[in-house]
Amino acid sequence: MNAGLTASLIFLALLVGFIVLVWIVTAGAPKRRTKALEAIAAEMGFSFVAERPNGLEGLPLPGTLSLGGGVNRRVKNFMEGTMSGMRTTIFDFHYPFNSSVGQSLLNTVAVFASTQRRVPAFDLSRKPWLQPNSTYSNLVELSAPEFSRHFALIGADQVWLRRMFDQQVIDLIVSTYARQNFRFNGGGPWLVFVAQQRKLKPAKLRSFLQDMSQIATAIFERARAEDTAAA
Repeated sequence: MNAGLTASLIFLALLVGFIVLVWIVTAGAPKRRTKALEAIAAEMGFSFVAERPNGLEGLPLPGTLSLGGGVNRRVKNFMEGTMSGMRTTIFDFHYPFNSSVGQSLLNTVAVFASTQRRVPAFDLSRKPWLQPNSTYSNLVELSAPEFSRHFALIGADQVWLRRMFDQQVIDLIVSTYARQNFRFNGGGPWLVFVAQQRKLKPAKLRSFLQDMSQIATAIFERARAEDTAAA
């Protein structure tokens, strides 16, 4: 066997070994993630379910807070507990992205609910670069030009939303966004936060939840006081 053939066989063996190693690591990643998140849930005193067969059942989010994905949505690593007096859940949300090739996406989602406060339906997200305001319907004009240049707050109840998103809340959102990339919306007793960088690493999940809970607390403090059993 000449040296060239031997080198080729060695290279092929190394390549096959590398592919097998990558497959083993990738295949085991979901189980390792579930185990790590279950430990975090236990530390926080939250209940934990690796996969909810009924998805978001039990979280009757208004239609305006739909997370998309149709019938193929999957909820995994579901944690539920209480934080700052709010019913709190955080989970991995899988949904189809390109069904023709079986491609899906995953985001970490945190949901907060208040038993005594209601918020008008709204959506807040980062504006695409140079997106003109004229393309938005029900865009809430805030007395914060720099904030409005980068974020779009959408909602029909303009007066109440301007009261809720005062300068303190705006400053909190901006400072939090410097650490976390997220979008969120609300309606009734619910606030839903979505991590834009897809799924969060377990080590970053608790800080994300704490940051989002601060925003949720500030918004609920400014919301309408109204008892509700929905939460």
